[in-house]
Amino acid sequence: MNAVMWSDFITCKQMLKTQLLISAIIALAVSLPTGTVNVICPTVAVSMAVSTAVSVVALDERNGWEGFRACMPLSRADIMRGRMGFIALVSVVAVLMGLLLSFVIGAVMQAVAPTFNIDPEGFAISGLDLLFTVCATLCVLALSVGVTMPLVARYGMSNAMRFVGLVWVALFIVVFVAVDSSPFGPVLVEALDTLISGYPVVACGCALLVAVLIYVASAAISTKLYQTREF
Repeated sequence: MNAVMWSDFITCKQMLKTQLLISAIIALAVSLPTGTVNVICPTVAVSMAVSTAVSVVALDERNGWEGFRACMPLSRADIMRGRMGFIALVSVVAVLMGLLLSFVIGAVMQAVAPTFNIDPEGFAISGLDLLFTVCATLCVLALSVGVTMPLVARYGMSNAMRFVGLVWVALFIVVFVAVDSSPFGPVLVEALDTLISGYPVVACGCALLVAVLIYVASAAISTKLYQTREF
């Protein structure tokens, strides 16, 4: 597992630097028109984590490294756990980098706001807003990887991309119909609204727990599917 994580890091090391630079430029470009720093963390984290996950799997498939790893003293379970661990690590680092950029860009924009006639209010750092942003970002990443990686583990990157969009649309329809038609839907929405407005820290903790559970379940399913895949 550790060997796979280290191998993925070496493979993507240069790309991570490029992704960080591109993400920082995009974050600045997005935050200026919107007038807020709350969009920086999601922009940086999602772009870095998803791009890295897709790239490392695509490189494996293109260069035939999957078959090469099968000849090494590594079980398929170790390979997939290492891959999922690497993606999780990159996601956490990307979120931290997004937070750092939020503080830096927020401080700079507040400093130059009087000179360039910019409203500094949106660039003020709010701990609760950043907490909500981090939790929402991690949930989005967990869902993105959680849905995509089992398909990639079973069918490979090229074939999985044919189904990912369809699966996302199907999940959206199922969730929307379930919430809209169920008698418990309005109750659930009201309970979530009460939880978020009355107990924001608890709501963030619950969101993080859900994100972790989704990711762990996805890793377990991906490991099982990868063990049955034929190269």
